[in-house]
Amino acid sequence: MKHPAIDIACLPNTPILAAHDGKGKASYDARMGNVMELYGDNGLITLYAHLSSTRGNLTYQRGDVIGYCGDTGQWSSGPHLHFQSNQPYILTNEKKENTMEIVGKVIGRENR
Repeated sequence: MKHPAIDIACLPNTPILAAHDGKGKASYDARMGNVMELYGDNGLITLYAHLSSTRGNLTYQRGDVIGYCGDTGQWSSGPHLHFQSNQPYILTNEKKENTMEIVGKVIGRENR
């Protein structure tokens, strides 16, 4: 089975941050648990799964808390964030940050 995402271990209830600006759609899936999908104006969609809770169907800016790390859904093997995007190659900015720096920002843990 293909796994089109990265799984990031995190402590339960660690704030999960929006990777970009967009409109959030919160839902529940038996396999993925609490899910937040973030739809950007430019067609970018990111998905955050296994959350303990979400902040709901709101408009978010990059860096806003959209939910909290959890262990929900049948496919979860412990507290972590399942993070995926329909356009992973554009999840960068003018600083040309590497993937792990971006991921650190998504889970509220910037490299220092």
